[in-house]
Amino acid sequence: MINLDACPRVSFAALAQFNAAHTTVLTVNNRLARRVVQEFAQHALGCNIVGEMPLVVPWSGWIAQQLSQAGFQESLRTHTVLLDAFGSQLLWGRVINALEVDDPLLDSQQAASAAQQADQLIDEWRIEVDPSASTEEHTHFMLWRDFYHQELKRLDALDPNLAIERVIEHIHAGLPVRPILLLAGFSEITPRMSQLLEALQLKGVSISVLEQEQPHQASLSRAVAETSQAEWTAAAHWARTKLERYPNGRYAIVAVSLETEVAFARRTLSRVLQERPEFTEQTAQSYAFNVAVARPLSEWQAVRALLAWLRVFVLLKEQHKARASELGAALLAGYCAGDLSEQGARANVDAGWRRNQIADLSVTGWSKAIEGLNQLSPAWHLAWQAWAELPRKALLRFWSTTFRQTMLTLGFPGRPRQSSTVYQVMEALDHLFERFDALSPVLDRLSASEALNIMGRLARSTPFQPQRDPSARLDVLGMLEAEGGRWDGVWILGLTDEVFPAVARPNPFVPLSELRRVGAPRATPEREREWATHMFRQLCILAPEVVMSSALHEGERGLRPSSLIQHIPAMVLEPSRL
Repeated sequence: MINLDACPRVSFAALAQFNAAHTTVLTVNNRLARRVVQEFAQHALGCNIVGEMPLVVPWSGWIAQQLSQAGFQESLRTHTVLLDAFGSQLLWGRVINALEVDDPLLDSQQAASAAQQADQLIDEWRIEVDPSASTEEHTHFMLWRDFYHQELKRLDALDPNLAIERVIEHIHAGLPVRPILLLAGFSEITPRMSQLLEALQLKGVSISVLEQEQPHQASLSRAVAETSQAEWTAAAHWARTKLERYPNGRYAIVAVSLETEVAFARRTLSRVLQERPEFTEQTAQSYAFNVAVARPLSEWQAVRALLAWLRVFVLLKEQHKARASELGAALLAGYCAGDLSEQGARANVDAGWRRNQIADLSVTGWSKAIEGLNQLSPAWHLAWQAWAELPRKALLRFWSTTFRQTMLTLGFPGRPRQSSTVYQVMEALDHLFERFDALSPVLDRLSASEALNIMGRLARSTPFQPQRDPSARLDVLGMLEAEGGRWDGVWILGLTDEVFPAVARPNPFVPLSELRRVGAPRATPEREREWATHMFRQLCILAPEVVMSSALHEGERGLRPSSLIQHIPAMVLEPSRL
């Protein structure tokens, strides 16, 4: 078992002397990879070093690179299909539905997600359940697992879990690897990761830990607010004060439950930082902020419009009618021929249906309703002609091509769009179609509505966030995203005893005794306490000044601060000060 504490330490100064072409730096996530690149570049600049930079890549990206490289080695056993996490979950769902046909589950998607996680846990932590410790749920899951692996073999496919196993096989079989490997940001090594690193060592790869500069313990303070809303307001005012006083400083607000609070956070920060009498375009850059929460791709306007229009085609094809509300959603979404010039006219059509209480329309009724839209109407009819000859069921690859061509004929994406964000959304949408097309081997022939349902699920499960504004000096992040970062000041909010440490959530398909034995994450209160303690130490070195806060109430329910911060003297935030 690889022991991180026993691995040699390498500084940035020493790293600069390594042969970059022979060196790989593996990081725990993308954010740390970017920071290592920045710090290495700054060090090289300060020392007047000019030369090649070593490969810096997150663990998941490195696994993908090794699989890709193996494809060029004739002696290695490669695969035909590589499933992503969504494709893997789809296959799990298909397996579960097939095996439980006589007693269908209430929520097969949730069962598929839990089964996918259990499969990964068993392999990552090398769990071997003794028959005496097995449970009914685990026995049932193992039947699913056997069938799932049979399906992967039949498809000649790898999922993200088996991809790591295949890389270990490839290393033993002679996959060429760089001879120097450094680890950055890893707080623990799982048994499977240790097995992979040991395989590398057997091939002569030296493994070290990149020693990053450790900042001094921060000046800690604690604040208590009446509600979480008051907490956010206080943090926003704190950020505004810092940005005003220190124009060259970089600051962060870290939230334990950012994903559930992101909408309120954006509104509060926009109000406090930007909606002020002295705010002008010239000062906008000084108060810009980045929120590190990716919204589902389906929530972005262009993707929402695409799904709405495709739903219109599917409903009229399969049911020969559609609800006026769904037709109206497509008209209002736009991103079609006449997107801007006919925007008002499309809205009037939708308003007329509402005014006349029209519930649904046939194909003829819809065609007549939009005949006054001189750009949209001919584009619609041209696109609709192709749907007349479509088969009732087809492979997903066929529907992917059909959906793309339909939207292009309809005029998607409509108006010329120049912003960087829109350009990135369109790139993400292209990638979504590629992933959608790649799911074809996993699924049987589907109807258009079934295919569109899959695309909608894929869009909802795909996070998308535009590239970070490099000029912004305020970052808003979750705890995992903040780990390893460095700022001049940080406010951490939401530190109540209910979420920090978090409540244990053991996987129901793996016996709790086994999860406890191997120390699997999220499995026991002790493991959650251990993780929270580690995270607390990391939070204390994010910046020279760190403010930690919690709320007293959520509705009528009282809240208590996390036990990890109770030793810090608290300051009660008065509403009048916010």
